[in-house]
Amino acid sequence: MKSEHSAILIRNIQQSSSRGMGALHATLWRKAMHTTFTISRLFPNGASKLIRAMAFLILFLAAARSADAQIYPPYYDRESWMAAQGEATFSSFETSDAPLGYFTYPSYDYWEDQGVRFTQMWGGLGVVTGDESNYGFNLAESWGVDPSTRALRTGSDYIAFDVTVPATSFAIECAVLNAVGIRTHYADGTGSFLIGGQGEFPDYRPLFYGVVGTAQIVRVELIYGAWNPGDNIRGYLKSFSFGNTVPAPPAAILLLGGLIRPSRRRS
Repeated sequence: MKSEHSAILIRNIQQSSSRGMGALHATLWRKAMHTTFTISRLFPNGASKLIRAMAFLILFLAAARSADAQIYPPYYDRESWMAAQGEATFSSFETSDAPLGYFTYPSYDYWEDQGVRFTQMWGGLGVVTGDESNYGFNLAESWGVDPSTRALRTGSDYIAFDVTVPATSFAIECAVLNAVGIRTHYADGTGSFLIGGQGEFPDYRPLFYGVVGTAQIVRVELIYGAWNPGDNIRGYLKSFSFGNTVPAPPAAILLLGGLIRPSRRRS
């Protein structure tokens, strides 16, 4: 089952080469995730976080060298993510209003006015958090929400969506097994990577991952989940957030302001 999903993942990314990601990137994505999961099983304690991070870093640096991409500093909490952008406007929404049942086309544009138009996703499902139990952890309890709260559950290695609001930064809250990889595509043709991990047996708390860019984001790709058969069917997307820096006034206006103020003092 998992191998079939992985084949779909590789095929999808290869087909997106015209958008800046070719077969080499697909291979690197897969090797990075597989290496991290293998290390996680060998070193299950907290000390392995550094090893996993280094494995990701090496492979993603290799991917970055093969295209106009960078590994930007990741942010793992909302406060530092927002602070890194200085003066900016922010928007955010949670998937708590997801329609119940299969979340497939034409539902892909359900949150288009809030910033997300899905283009690829396998196994999308609107669920009630109180009905979702994973490894002994109930989703509503782990999230600290009312059991009737909804969420978007996915069964995919690979999710892609277009960003439909002005944004130079992106963040997501999600609960998955093992690793999270985020690739952002910018309007100037560049891209960036963000990587993180949640462990092989998490309590399904939603964790935060954010990246801050320098150009408008047009597309985001998510690759997450475990590498063992069937483990990828328990991924949950809790929220999406976007930030857009406020542009500085043109130099001519600043100069004019400097000329006006002294004249007022002389009058």
